[in-house]
Amino acid sequence: ISVGNLTVGGTGKTPVVELLARTLRDRGRRVAVLSRGYKSRKLEKLQEWKDLGPEECEALP
Repeated sequence: ISVGNLTVGGTGKTPVVELLARTLRDRGRRVAVLSRGYKSRKLEKLQEWKDLGPEECEALP
């Protein structure tokens, strides 16, 4: 599932992603949320965080 649009910031994408992730997880699905960051061009190693809440993830790219 991809959530995005042409508008950056303030359009409600993050709450939609959180709702989808929680709903899928509650239904027994394994969930991963990926973000590349706006206009990101860096090709760095991916990092993995498990069991983080939204308050810990706000500053992640």
